[in-house]
Amino acid sequence: CIRDRVYGAFFTMFISMNFFMLLGLFLLLRYGGLRLGEALELDARKDVDTVTGMVHVPGPNSRDVLLPLSAMRHVRRILSLPEAESMGRDFLHFDQGFIRKSFYAVARPLGLDRALVGPRAIRYARGLELLDLHVPVNLVQKFLGQQKPSQIAAFLNFSDGAARRMVQNK
Repeated sequence: CIRDRVYGAFFTMFISMNFFMLLGLFLLLRYGGLRLGEALELDARKDVDTVTGMVHVPGPNSRDVLLPLSAMRHVRRILSLPEAESMGRDFLHFDQGFIRKSFYAVARPLGLDRALVGPRAIRYARGLELLDLHVPVNLVQKFLGQQKPSQIAAFLNFSDGAARRMVQNK
């Protein structure tokens, strides 16, 4: 039936397009250390420099973040898709609940705890990685856009205090 083929084609396009948009968001959270709200507010055309790999994060915790070359290669490919061109500023705009549910859906078949795949855990994983590479804690805090003591404490207590132990061992 033609209707089933049209629905099937639309569904396939929707799934593949959402995949690329979700992958783009994941890369910004994981390698840019962005908060979910910050990533969703980006104007990918204006705030992501695909040549230098620099991401300008606007807002109260405004900062510029350099993405690793490997992550930037993927972001560049995603932003060059015709769909990204046609959607413009709205390309990375999703409902936060949809993003969280999508990330949790990935955890289920892998047998991972939801807490390990939430946006904050993904973001903090980058902070832990930077600490492990001996980046000073004050630079990691700037990278993550943390200014309040409560934010810093939450990060240091993340992952059963792994960040705190890294800082204390330096």
